Amino acid sequence: SGIPGTINMDGSSKPKPIRRSDEHLNVPHNTPAFLNLASSASVRTHLSRPLIPSIIEVPEGDAFPESLGAEVEVSIGENSDSSDAEYVPDAATAAAVEAAADAAQDGGEPDVADLASLLASSGLASALQERLESLVGADSGYVDSLPEEAQARLAYLRELEAEREGLIFRRQRLLSELEARCAADMNEYYAKRGAVVAGTLALPEAPGATPKPVALPADAAPAVPDFWVTVFRQADVEFVHEVDYPLLEYLENMTSNYLAPNWGGLESDDEDPTNGPGFEICLTFRANPYFSNRVLKRVYRFDLEDPDLLQHFESSDIEWLPGKDVTHAITTGTVRNPRGSRKVRKAADVESFFRWFAPPSPADMQRAQAAQSRGDNSLVERIEEQLDLDMTIANTLRREIIPKAVLLFHGELQAAS
Repeated sequence: SGIPGTINMDGSSKPKPIRRSDEHLNVPHNTPAFLNLASSASVRTHLSRPLIPSIIEVPEGDAFPESLGAEVEVSIGENSDSSDAEYVPDAATAAAVEAAADAAQDGGEPDVADLASLLASSGLASALQERLESLVGADSGYVDSLPEEAQARLAYLRELEAEREGLIFRRQRLLSELEARCAADMNEYYAKRGAVVAGTLALPEAPGATPKPVALPADAAPAVPDFWVTVFRQADVEFVHEVDYPLLEYLENMTSNYLAPNWGGLESDDEDPTNGPGFEICLTFRANPYFSNRVLKRVYRFDLEDPDLLQHFESSDIEWLPGKDVTHAITTGTVRNPRGSRKVRKAADVESFFRWFAPPSPADMQRAQAAQSRGDNSLVERIEEQLDLDMTIANTLRREIIPKAVLLFHGELQAAS
């Protein structure tokens, strides 16, 4: 299997909120709108739009300039490499800003949308943003002005803060240990359920008796035919299509497992995105005419301190047999030109559940970042939509399809996808 990539989401630029489920520690319901994307080779791509201050306040007593002229000087900050830089707006930006000033002096309302658009495309917005960010966390001198007794107590409170962080870390470890114990019990149930469906576990001879294993040939048909096909049809989820059901006939079992954090790496402040808690989803197949994999797996890892933030994902590469890839269709057409015509073959994407095993790669993310730098956000939006669907499928499988498969088979409920 292959590892398409690593994704880091730090929640910058006002992401859409991700809410944890009420019964699982690390199950996000969607993905942020703005992402920091990074590959396992530490190639970072920043897919975020610039922040533009919506209001610029003029201190009382400072007159708004009647004319901005041709040059506007922007102070970046003492610690910046651009502290002596001057921003020179183009004619359109200067005219728009001057028009806004005239409208404000005349009691009217300036065209804020046009002005904001011009600021976003110029260096003024980024300069203002850098200046605002440099002020975050700056020392105001207030603590130094307090009495020595108060300053000493505040210093001790900072020491006590480390104690609070230690208590939080201990709580996280205890919750993780409990989650791991519960997951082990659930895995035992999943294995037993799969053996009953496959026929490798005999029915108990009496109520309460322990079922005995049964040896079956490798090519034996399952004791409960089309179990998972029926489960998915009863669930009526939108991400499974008709093209998928012939493959799902060979699905033997499907499980979800909790992945504990790497506490050693977390305690040493290792920034490896695979250190956080997460889960994996495994699909086990019988030998089939579509692909050679026996197991297809997806892995998700989340931030320890904020378990709603996805940090890393992995996916198996499907090893399709020749001509059996259901995620692509080959179309044949005719191209005509003055010298005659010729037949051409083109590959087209097909909607399929098995596209879930082809998430965005680091190369996709780098291309999206490059396109965004040129003002084209279409690839960024496409990746965001793909990741949103990716997590929808993972959440639905983990929380609905896998644990409630027997109830779904009997039509007693419908998956909430």
